[in-house]
Amino acid sequence: MRKPTILCVDSDVNALTRREALLNNGCNVLITTSGRQSLELLASVPVDAVILDPQLPGMNRGLLANRMKQLKPEVPILLLCPYGMLPDNPPDWVDGFLSDSEPPERLAAAGRELGMEPGSEMLVFPDGPRDLVAYFSAYTDEKMAAVLAEETRELARLQDRIAAAVRVRLDLLARHREAVRRALAFLALPANVPLGLTCLWRTVDAMWHAVGDESTDFAYYTKRMSLAGIYSATLLYWLDDQSEGFQDTFAFLDRRLADMGEIGKARARVEKALENVPNPLRFFGDLRGRKRGPTQPNPPVPPQS
Repeated sequence: MRKPTILCVDSDVNALTRREALLNNGCNVLITTSGRQSLELLASVPVDAVILDPQLPGMNRGLLANRMKQLKPEVPILLLCPYGMLPDNPPDWVDGFLSDSEPPERLAAAGRELGMEPGSEMLVFPDGPRDLVAYFSAYTDEKMAAVLAEETRELARLQDRIAAAVRVRLDLLARHREAVRRALAFLALPANVPLGLTCLWRTVDAMWHAVGDESTDFAYYTKRMSLAGIYSATLLYWLDDQSEGFQDTFAFLDRRLADMGEIGKARARVEKALENVPNPLRFFGDLRGRKRGPTQPNPPVPPQS
């Protein structure tokens, strides 16, 4: 089997040496600081992917990428993003992103544990840890929904079904608690906060759908925002819980869900009370009527001669 060949273009020679870790994982790495030489290599050597540094002094990055696409449009071009910081307006020629926030050998080691071909982890997760964290979150949501489809059939109360959803997800994460801790620290970085919020919203949305929620009105959003706060607090509590079977965490969860139930009851009482409050718009309508005075009957129409 032919080893994947990666072409790295960077104006910094020292930065190119960081790509040498790929050599130890079964990849052929071509390095160059010249735009012209990168085009020659791309034309003469079978290349599986190109990695471009976001800053290439003396080179027009967009023009270079367009010429590469003209030569071999099937070869993906990955933009290197230091510390996982994505550009606000990604260029059209970018096929993917590669994070430089963690050593390449760490992602390669994870790929080997999953039985992936050496070097293919970069093509599966072109944005590095960001793609890996997003995939792990989505995968756990999918497994949680499959388990809940069987376990929540006998639970009548909605609060019990939501509690079961949170418990099932934490049970799925139990073997990876340290990885979850590191993922949360990674998502806490300013550049990764949007990704963290997206993963959280998708998780709580999957929970509500799994327990049979079909709301489409404003309650759709209030339910998910309330559960997002409860799940986030429970997850942080769970990370440091040393009790047997995480009993303290689940007791904490039950208290938070009970609080949410009381808030829902209070909201229902307020809404019911507001139904008996007179509509103030009717008062202004009465004022307009009194200002005009009583309605005068129309004068009789004289008969036609």
